[in-house]
Formats: sequence, structure tokens, C-alpha cells
Amino acid sequence: DADPEKKIDDIIEELECFDKTLPAKLTIYAEQCVENSREVTSRLGHTFIGIEQNGVARNIGFYPDRGGAANLLGPQGSELHDNSSSPYHVSISVDIDSNQLTNVINYIENYSSSYDWNTYNCTDFGIATASLGGISLPSTIGTKSQWGIPVFEGANPSDLGEDMREFTLPPGATRDDEGGNAPERSDDC
Repeated sequence: DADPEKKIDDIIEELECFDKTLPAKLTIYAEQCVENSREVTSRLGHTFIGIEQNGVARNIGFYPDRGGAANLLGPQGSELHDNSSSPYHVSISVDIDSNQLTNVINYIENYSSSYDWNTYNCTDFGIATASLGGISLPSTIGTKSQWGIPVFEGANPSDLGEDMREFTLPPGATRDDEGGNAPERSDDC
């Protein structure tokens, strides 16, 4: 579940330090349910993105506006959170040009107001953002059943993490499959 204290109240203000006329680095992070595995558990893990430019770093995740069992009830509202220092198992980074940065920022600033575990969750948000930065990640659909009843069927951090490990990197991209924690939020402008 998301830490309510890390909710980003004003995403435009959060991203205002980035200069859209300059290049930046975009990173997609996957924290898998079980490291090095496609297994989807009741703890789904998390996918989030990072942007770095000239000493400014922001790490942003897409979350439901309600936690716990409410997530199973279908679409609900969404919100963005600061994922600074959040754990991850694998990441892919790429340098993006000013046009790609502008597209990424515009996408984040106009993020979907609807969160749905099955059709648009944190992993879908990460994959869509990566695409704007020139990384076409697969959207593998995983499932989780409980008592023989499907409770989840959608893109997820476990499958994404394994896809990222197997992914043929585009020119200039790098992969970190050692994991760790995302950088701290840095520099106010």
C-alpha cells in the first residue's frame, strides 16, 4: 500500500524543476512480488518511474486512492506518490531528448484519474511512460487466483521485472538487475 505521507498533491509543481528544452534520464523500476520470479502474490509489488536532470531527481508511482480490499472492487480514483528511496529489483534507464522529456512530463501531469488492478495499474503507467522515452516494454498479463477464483489478471511488476531482465536494450539504455533503492528526491529549483 502507498504511504499517504508521500502523496504528491501538485504534480505540476513537483515536476517544475525539469527544463523541457534539455535531455534527461528516464528510469523504469520494478519491485517484484518475489525477486527473480513471475509469481504474482497477494502483495503485488510495485512499478514506478524516475526522472533525473542536472541534479534534480524525482521518482513517481501511480497508486489507487484507496488501499486494501477496496482495490478488488474495480476501477477507483488514482493518485501519484513520491517513490524516493523505494526498493526495486530491476530497472532500465535511458537518456531521453527534450521532446521525449516533454512527452513524459505531459503524460505524468495528465495521468489517468482511474486506477484498476486489471486494466490500468502502476505497471501500465510505467510501461506507457517508458514507451514515451523510447523503451517499448512488453505488457505481459499475469494472473492471481484465490480459492480457484481469479482476483487479478493484468500487467504486474513481477512479469515486468522478468521481461526487463530478458529485454533487448535499445541503444544507450542500461539495465540494473542487482536492485536496491531508488535515489532520494533531490534539489528543489
